Amino acid sequence: MVTQEQGTKRSTAATALMAGVLMAGLALRVAYLTVDRFHADEALYAGWALLIRDRDPLLLSVPVDKPPLFLYTLAGSAMAFGSSEVAFRLPNVAASLLGIALVYRLGKGLYGRATGLLAALFLALSPFDILFARTAFTDPMLVLWVLGALCAVGSGHWFVGGICIGLAVASKQHAWLLIPLVLAVGLVQALVAAEKESRLRTALTCLSRGILGLALPFALVVAWDSARWGIRPGYWEQSTLSYGGIAFAPPSEWGQRLGEWWQWARYLIPSPVLIVLFVGGGAVLLIGGWRSQRLADVQHGRDEETRPCTGLRQVALDTIWVGYGIGYVVLHVLLQFSVWDRYLLPLAAPVALVLARVVMHLWEKIPSSPDPFSLRRRRGGRAVLAAVVCIAATIPAWRAAHNGYPIGGEHWAYQGLDQIAAFLRQNAPPDAVLYHHWLRWHYSYYLYGTSFELRWWQSGEHLRREAMRTPERAQYIVLPDWHTLEPYAEGLAFHLLYEAHRQDGTVSMRLYRIEVSQPTGALPSG
Repeated sequence: MVTQEQGTKRSTAATALMAGVLMAGLALRVAYLTVDRFHADEALYAGWALLIRDRDPLLLSVPVDKPPLFLYTLAGSAMAFGSSEVAFRLPNVAASLLGIALVYRLGKGLYGRATGLLAALFLALSPFDILFARTAFTDPMLVLWVLGALCAVGSGHWFVGGICIGLAVASKQHAWLLIPLVLAVGLVQALVAAEKESRLRTALTCLSRGILGLALPFALVVAWDSARWGIRPGYWEQSTLSYGGIAFAPPSEWGQRLGEWWQWARYLIPSPVLIVLFVGGGAVLLIGGWRSQRLADVQHGRDEETRPCTGLRQVALDTIWVGYGIGYVVLHVLLQFSVWDRYLLPLAAPVALVLARVVMHLWEKIPSSPDPFSLRRRRGGRAVLAAVVCIAATIPAWRAAHNGYPIGGEHWAYQGLDQIAAFLRQNAPPDAVLYHHWLRWHYSYYLYGTSFELRWWQSGEHLRREAMRTPERAQYIVLPDWHTLEPYAEGLAFHLLYEAHRQDGTVSMRLYRIEVSQPTGALPSG
């Protein structure tokens, strides 16, 4: 029996450990915070946030395919900290750290303090969570609100859980796919221990409170969206126009799509040791849990009032995490979602919880007996388990902190773009023409506030026709070292003005001035 003094000491120790976990998580997330330039989507969201801050609070001047909460959060960060990349990434750093704390609370509430601590540690060391925390994508904030909803419904606060889900929906449309997870966890918590005759009433009460909570932020989103309808399509309609509607992929593509999703999913657990623990230990955990429940049925009968519910609740929750994760991936394989790494970020927390459950299960199964030799052997076994797990989780985390995995944006592709933008701001005339094929959304942020005319080009001949329209104006083009189209065409000359470099010294982008000429000038090789 744990005394009050022992309980206080354990609580203090847990608080100290969580503080250490959060400090380690922060260090890993800010290690390369200033190294990478924005991905195209990050630059687009940052550009929209600047419009909100400066002159267009409803974003009437641009088509918007995202709900408003994240965009206004970025605008608020820009108001507070300026318009730097760091300012736009700080909200997600904070969201990631809060998510770690929420996973601790969730794991503690569902399984106990030790499991919560271990789950928080696994999430703090998750390469997915580390690399997306220092981005300006919508997904970390979506995950934060979903974790808040899970904590709320897990502790019986369905109205608060509904508000959190509403805020998730206000951050990104993908939140609708995560509602079943929240419902499953909350209903298991509410119904397993409930009396049989009151379960329907309990479920209806929980759902009604959750729907009421969700309706409040969702009503604000609809009000914002409807204020734009007279000028712009709603964000759902614009999303359909931008990415296409949701439809089933042809069955002939399912195998290929599964392979493509696996290329991203493997970074959820990049350690072979942890993969073995997750797959093998997870299977043992589920099979053993359901087998124990069948034995409990036999021993206590089928009467729910006399059967222990703690084990049933835990194995049901374990099954939900695993089953939902599998279903989530299968759904993305079967439907024509774009195969993007960020869509898998919501699985990082469930993976951390399952890993924590597996490790704690192994920890408790290490045998012991009263004799001193057996106690030493037990301690030695647990020390080995702890060392193996810590090393297996820490190495990928360190690698992720130093951009060792190709997730969470483009780590090297756009380095140097800020140098190009600074050169153009200083040297190009205000009415300059800047041609783009790959960098249009980047320019919406990096050249925000300039009066340059942006023109799209799709081939050398198309570029020639566009340049011939305004030969008297200064005209420029930026070619990344990974460019896939050549702008060369008869009648155009290209003069190299500036080379931008990556952190490792390699040339990343070249800026050329375009002149209409006869005969043709060749594109310098650089």
